[in-house]
Amino acid sequence: MDLREFSIRRASQATIPGELRPLPGQSERRFRLNVKSEQLGDGRWMHRFSHEALNSSDRDLSKCLFVELEIPQPVGPLEVLDPFVMMLAFRQMTLGGVLEVAGPVSRRLLRNLIQIQALSHNRWPDKYLPFGLEPDEIIEAPYHAMDRPSGVIAVTGGLDSTLTLYRETDPQFAEIGHSLGLAITVVGYNPGGDRLADGYENRHMAQMRRVCARRSLEVAAIRTDLWRIPDYVTRPHGAVLGGILALTAPAFSFAILASSTVSGEVWRERGCAPEWQWSYGTGGFDLPTSLSLFTRAERLVLLSEYGASALDDLIVCGTAENLPDNCGQCAKCVRTMLTFEAAGLPIPQCFPAQINEKLIGYGASKQPEIGYYAEIMNLMDALGTNSRALRILRRRYRRKALKRKLLDFLS
Repeated sequence: MDLREFSIRRASQATIPGELRPLPGQSERRFRLNVKSEQLGDGRWMHRFSHEALNSSDRDLSKCLFVELEIPQPVGPLEVLDPFVMMLAFRQMTLGGVLEVAGPVSRRLLRNLIQIQALSHNRWPDKYLPFGLEPDEIIEAPYHAMDRPSGVIAVTGGLDSTLTLYRETDPQFAEIGHSLGLAITVVGYNPGGDRLADGYENRHMAQMRRVCARRSLEVAAIRTDLWRIPDYVTRPHGAVLGGILALTAPAFSFAILASSTVSGEVWRERGCAPEWQWSYGTGGFDLPTSLSLFTRAERLVLLSEYGASALDDLIVCGTAENLPDNCGQCAKCVRTMLTFEAAGLPIPQCFPAQINEKLIGYGASKQPEIGYYAEIMNLMDALGTNSRALRILRRRYRRKALKRKLLDFLS
């Protein structure tokens, strides 16, 4: 065993006992989480928080952010600051050191952070570092005295969240489904989300109301400016969105958050796989996983079984500037349109009428695109579909596969 391997192993073991602590020599790097909450109405709260660096060399890392909750149900005050710690957990792991929390946290958060830090640092020792946590107080069971029989479901208009919404409200799954009281969409998480001037939020909320009305569920919004943190959306979405949705914990006991698909190891390499999600829960608030057994192509076929209206408001575009529309030019749009063709289904009206043939196979030289295109090919083979666009895809995919094998051989 060389010195580096010994150091990594020892650092990883430091996160496994029943306490959170930084790597040796990192305890002098200190940060502080401050939260100021203001109730604006029965179901409205404004939470302003700062992730402040206490060391002079780290002052440029400080941020002042907000999350605004606006739901139709009365919501009491937060009993713990777990949601904010979870939102910032992966960012703090890029910094290491010690995070002081100006308020209480739950014992469950501590247990989950131990698990998250051990998994992350063992897998990416150069990217994620264990950090210490020093809260003002530790609470055993927050919200235990509150009546919270139902939960919320996150909706974005994307394929994963839309299928989750339909299945969770499908009568045939009533015995294994969850009791939902509200749908919630988050505005301002995407880096292109600060577009209130061009009516983005109004159009997005109108789409979410149409989608949720079809399932007899009311939708509310949580607004945030987390997009201002550089590279923030590269963090695992389950941890970030799980923390945001946990702001509803005084009124609801869980949130349904659609898991990422299983295509390509890249999702496991980003902590987005379904097996990670349970550990993003916080004190008094669970994050049950959903759809973890289905590929993206299978999810699209399952959603189509609910009728054409279930597909009319899909938002899959990977180009932030086009949201809430589908540009039809990015890899996600093209892949989704090709999946409709492979399934023998008409392309919904929320996409351009025709697939741009020049973009077919775009991105198929790397993950996760390789895995997604492989799903489409499998669907073509299973159903025997063979349109012009699909023939172009098969030809280009095979050519790029041969190129990848050659490059692997030469390397």
